[in-house]
Amino acid sequence: MRPFAPHRPFSSRLAPAVALLTFATPGAALAFEERFPGGQYQRFEGGGQDYHVLKVDLCAPGIRFRGTKPGERAQVVSSFGGSVGAAAAINGDFFNGSYETMGPAMGDGELWGGGDHEFIAPVTFGPRFVEVPHENVVGLPPGAQQAVCGRPTLLDDGNLVGDNGDGLCTARHPRTAIGISQDHRTMILVVVDGRRGGAAGMTCDELAGVLRDHGAFDAVNVDGGGSSTMWLGNGGVVNRPSDGRERTVANHLAIIAPGSGDAAHCPEPAYRAEIVGTGGFSPAADGVIEIGLGRAAVGFVELRNTGRAGWDANTKLAPTPRDQPSVLGAPSWLSPTRVSSVTAATPPGEVGRFALPLYGNVLGESTQTFALVQEGAAWFADQGGPADDALSVRARVVEAPAGPPTSPPDGEAEVDAAEVIWRTEDAFVSVPESDAVGPGPAPTGGTAGGGEPGAGGQALDDDGADAGYTAVETGPGGGGCAVAPGVAGAAGAGTLGGLAGLFGLARALRRRRRRYGSGRPRGRPRVRPRPKNPQNVSEAST
Repeated sequence: MRPFAPHRPFSSRLAPAVALLTFATPGAALAFEERFPGGQYQRFEGGGQDYHVLKVDLCAPGIRFRGTKPGERAQVVSSFGGSVGAAAAINGDFFNGSYETMGPAMGDGELWGGGDHEFIAPVTFGPRFVEVPHENVVGLPPGAQQAVCGRPTLLDDGNLVGDNGDGLCTARHPRTAIGISQDHRTMILVVVDGRRGGAAGMTCDELAGVLRDHGAFDAVNVDGGGSSTMWLGNGGVVNRPSDGRERTVANHLAIIAPGSGDAAHCPEPAYRAEIVGTGGFSPAADGVIEIGLGRAAVGFVELRNTGRAGWDANTKLAPTPRDQPSVLGAPSWLSPTRVSSVTAATPPGEVGRFALPLYGNVLGESTQTFALVQEGAAWFADQGGPADDALSVRARVVEAPAGPPTSPPDGEAEVDAAEVIWRTEDAFVSVPESDAVGPGPAPTGGTAGGGEPGAGGQALDDDGADAGYTAVETGPGGGGCAVAPGVAGAAGAGTLGGLAGLFGLARALRRRRRRYGSGRPRGRPRVRPRPKNPQNVSEAST
């Protein structure tokens, strides 16, 4: 537009939102085409409108933006673009007769132009960021190196800000606007032709609708009218400025696209990770995790937080494909489609751990992939990784040996004479035979006292050398008793015969404790305390 006169402050953020105005639908558009590495261009023509859209991938190799330095002011767009070696350029801020911009302008860190006001919406570029602070926010963000201002804000967090009734917005004019996607990885530049047949121009609301349709989440209107110009390094000026030629403008915004090197303004994604490793499982020789049918194997996954945001209870490990249950789903999972949350708050740069229980639901071998998701925000694969299939687990569900179907929650099962399975930190594993505690030889307790035959007990140490305690010898009429190692019991009361096995087991366990001390070797089953001696019988002859 022409050099500006003083304007009253815009208060569009206070105005109620209104529905987007409609206009004639443009005719068939040409397909987006790559005009430079990271730059996709498309022209829309028809239905009384003619406008141009340029989408720039901020994370494409070498992409960076360039504002106008104070010594570079007062040029046409094509001259500025050519002088800085740009791949594309558009016009910038409103300006006065001295080519002083309405708001702050910046090129390579050199600040000039007008002051910042609450009705100015600056678009700023710096290391790893592009920001649109909107109106009512005074001051450029720290680290800004390039800046172009405009007014009013068109989109704020995807919402139409509204039209405050100023003729600048309610009338249709040629327009230029800058928008950015929600993830701050795509810049959307729009130039609208007007003031001629077949090119009616747009209102602010219509322009906001176009930007939103093309993926903008935040957007601002910059200088328009005869100033509106889009130039491509390999195509020249692609629109038709309403003056019939390019207008000299105060400042500009250029895109540098060498096709290689660092993408200066590509943001670090909020949610991204790299796999550190897994642990806890005890795979078989072929690398497959074996799980007993109806049992669980519990491991963990560790990942490093390489994003901008910290991890919390909403950072979860999930099976993939996304939101699909897994055949290895365990009862302890948060839900059929969510495994576990990170075990502790994990700031950027730190390593977080996720529990990974796998359950033997169906016999056979299967492969399951897992990924991270931030509930209500994003899947990590959509913001730089890891990919949905980067973490993969192979498991084989086999028939489980006899024993309890599940383990106690503390991870260290109590074992009795019938148990041969216990759970370590790593998985469910079989107890070696030499560690088994089980029933001894057939009982030899007699029936003279009228009782049932008693059951003897036997306990083997690791080397199988412990003597068995199999029976109790009793005197006539069930008098005094003695425990005789390795000796068959004579006729006696059936009840005492049964107790004999318990005493023998207790003696063996006590000897085991003396041998190993109070600690228990890692992975060795912990046994229940021996029963109290109901007859107060000592282990020596009485």
